[in-house]
Amino acid sequence: MELSGFGFGKVTFNSSVADKERSAVSEGMVTLVHEAVAGIPAHFTVDFSIWARHQVHGVDVSQLVNLTAVVPAAIGEPYERIEQQGAQSLAAILRQIADLMEAELQRDGE
Repeated sequence: MELSGFGFGKVTFNSSVADKERSAVSEGMVTLVHEAVAGIPAHFTVDFSIWARHQVHGVDVSQLVNLTAVVPAAIGEPYERIEQQGAQSLAAILRQIADLMEAELQRDGE
């Protein structure tokens, strides 16, 4: 199997979002209730498009896999390092996906 496009991720910064407490606003006979929402810390997402080429039973096959890794935000961290941290997490993400797929297939087979 041969990989291409693996080393180039698209890095995007995502600002933090503050927690929102539950609130209610009444106007006349109507009350709007806004449930509490947990905040999100500042972070980077790194999007990868990976091409894998291989042969199966003499047939050339190409696979395109799109994955997104989340990297905690660090002030002053170069994008190259952030991209590398994202790339290092891809194997674990793929293993988790494979485990979930196998478990789903086992449930379907029972």
